[in-house]
Amino acid sequence: MNSNRRLDSILRSKTTIMIIATIVVAIVFTIINNSFLSLTNLKALMVTMSLTGTIAIGMTMLLISGEVDLAAGGEAAMGGIMV
Repeated sequence: MNSNRRLDSILRSKTTIMIIATIVVAIVFTIINNSFLSLTNLKALMVTMSLTGTIAIGMTMLLISGEVDLAAGGEAAMGGIMV
């Protein structure tokens, strides 16, 4: 009985729902386009996301330290130059 409650709470979790939705979308796009999960496409996604990840890490550190920085555009421009 306790394991049923635990499973029910896991399945009702927003995080679990988002993970399942992401997997379903990836499967659908792979069925539609065979090159969606190809090595070339995944490499392109990682290169593109590196800029966003760099900005997110910098903004997270600023917010944790209590600072508010509105210069994310400048950071994005500098990241674009470096990538």
